[in-house]
Amino acid sequence: MKLSRQAVYYHFTRATIFFALGRFCNYCRSKKELEFDIIIPQGDPGGHHCKMSSTSRTAFYKREFYRGNLQILCSKCNSGKNDDVYLPGLFIPKSPQIVDCPF
Repeated sequence: MKLSRQAVYYHFTRATIFFALGRFCNYCRSKKELEFDIIIPQGDPGGHHCKMSSTSRTAFYKREFYRGNLQILCSKCNSGKNDDVYLPGLFIPKSPQIVDCPF
């Protein structure tokens, strides 16, 4: 099965952002059922980015990644977070890994 250019772009960009952000949940360090999470919701009231096309959603996540407003959470932590910005137990590495911008 041959993928369209849009599908290749979507999967490549998503994988690159996951790699740059560490590939584990920012709260519990789980590596299962990972999702992107907007840290401080701004300019996207009500979380409408979920209803965007894959291309628009990819551009949205890429923009939030550049702003430093994107993190990876497992589905359990993300559903528990709701629209809160701070959650006790937030994992902050003592020596953050410096990653060159992948784009």
